[in-house]
Amino acid sequence: MGRGSRLISLFLAVRSGSTRLAIFALCLVGSCGGSSAAGKGGAGGGVAGRGGGGGSVGSGGAAGAGGATGLGGALNAGGQSGAGGMAGAGGGGGAGIGAAATGGHGVRDAGADAVGGASAACAVAVDGGTIACTTEIVSGHDNDVYCALKADGRMNCWGSDRYDLSKPPYDATWPAAIAKAPPNLVQLSVSNGLESDTTGYLLCGVDREGTGTCWDNQGSKTMGQGLKAVTTSLFGTCVLDVHGAITACDAGLTAPPASGLYAEILPSESYVAALDIAGVPFEPTFTAPAGTYVDLAVNDAHRVAAVRSDGAVVASFSGEDPVIRLGSFTHVAVDYEGRACAIDSGGEVICWPIETNGSLPALAPPPGPFVRIAGAEATFCAVRPTGMTACFGDVPIEVPAGW
Repeated sequence: MGRGSRLISLFLAVRSGSTRLAIFALCLVGSCGGSSAAGKGGAGGGVAGRGGGGGSVGSGGAAGAGGATGLGGALNAGGQSGAGGMAGAGGGGGAGIGAAATGGHGVRDAGADAVGGASAACAVAVDGGTIACTTEIVSGHDNDVYCALKADGRMNCWGSDRYDLSKPPYDATWPAAIAKAPPNLVQLSVSNGLESDTTGYLLCGVDREGTGTCWDNQGSKTMGQGLKAVTTSLFGTCVLDVHGAITACDAGLTAPPASGLYAEILPSESYVAALDIAGVPFEPTFTAPAGTYVDLAVNDAHRVAAVRSDGAVVASFSGEDPVIRLGSFTHVAVDYEGRACAIDSGGEVICWPIETNGSLPALAPPPGPFVRIAGAEATFCAVRPTGMTACFGDVPIEVPAGW
């Protein structure tokens, strides 16, 4: 189908409890999804249409009437009210640092394959208004807490029943921290520590201008300019610039080699993992079999999984020898309990145990398609191409309306 001139409208009604959500996604054919089987990426291919050359980030998600509210009813910073809202750019454009191609497969650049692909305008209608689609999901690792980004740069966080951020003790910190989020975020990291203290910030992120900020309910700190990512954990923060160089990591963290250039960095409790621009993963206990890797996921205590360019997932639990699962996977996540859940080329989620010494409850993921996924303590959350999130796992977890 030709680019630019044709319009697809997708309408899906979802009923959840007493709230009826209407999901409305608009994409320009040819500029959203590219050749991706999962509807992501753009020109240039890569595994299932991800990475490669030119897979630019989505833009234009309208915030719509009222914008989105965080916990406690506080409007997130940057949330514009009124019809139309503000047009969000979704992320940092381009195929990203390196996007090195080996055998036609590009290294996934975090933030470069937003939901819907390039130039996608995506909106979710809820409670009489519309807000932009969810494009990114990150977790608090060994705590069942998730934070998500919208295409217009706003964020929100939520937890399982055990980690209800609107109830004590978390209501003393989290609603205020969410409300203090900088506008126009394109990258986000959440700490595995759930309460503000002197060891680190609850949240860090980078905005469209490349300015990095870490913040919580008590205050914020500017982390620099010209940045691609800032991560946070109980052991400190780490900074990646737009050239792929790690410019600062707190002394309490085991960090990737400073001499490398990286497509993305990922936080864990006491270390920072990374995927370099050649597709080589770094994790202190993980020895990856030879190959180019396009996606990497970690959790605390050295739970790690990586997607190889041939679609296989290589996973390891707490330093054990890696185990390979063949398939056509594009993204992967791991939970603290010891399971991997990966998205295949058709957008479906498949889960299996990577912890070999016990018996974990089987998971039943909801039907796809999905385009992004994150794992926490005993749950997973995944983002659909329509910009909505579904969570599942061993404990109940409810996604806020419109997210």
